[in-house]
Amino acid sequence: MTRIFAALVLRDLRVAARIGGAGGLALVFFLAVVVLVPFGLGPDLSLLARVAPAILWLAALMSTLIGLDRLFQADEEDGGLDLMRLSPAPLEIVVLAKVAAHWLSTGLPLAAERRRLRRQEEAAERRSAGRRSRSWSGRPTRCGR
Repeated sequence: MTRIFAALVLRDLRVAARIGGAGGLALVFFLAVVVLVPFGLGPDLSLLARVAPAILWLAALMSTLIGLDRLFQADEEDGGLDLMRLSPAPLEIVVLAKVAAHWLSTGLPLAAERRRLRRQEEAAERRSAGRRSRSWSGRPTRCGR
C-alpha cells in the first residue's frame, strides 16, 4: 500500500508541477489578503497584533481552497480517475494521496511563506521596541530618571 501511495503522490506532484498555477496563485492570494486586511482594520497596532495570527491562518486556509477544484479535474478529463477506481488500491488511499500531493504543492509553500512573514514581523517589533527605548536626542534613556 505504501508503494501505491508514494507512486500516486509523486504522480500528482509531477502533474501539479507540469500544469502549474495553483501554488503560485495560492501564494499571490495569500500575500494579497495579508497585505490588504490591515488596511481594512485600521492603524491600531494593538488590534493588528492580536488578530495577525488569525489573519495569517485564515489567509492560508482560503488560499489552499483555490486549487481544490482541480484536485480530480485532470484525472476525470483523461480517464485516469476511472482507472484509479478500478485499481486494487482502496479508494481511500487514492484520495489520501491526492490530498497529500495537493497539500505539498500548495499548503507547504504557504506555510513556509507564513513562517517567513512571522519572522519579519518579529524583527520589526524588536526594531520598534529598540527605537522606543531611546530618548528624543537619540541616546538611550535610563529607567528611574
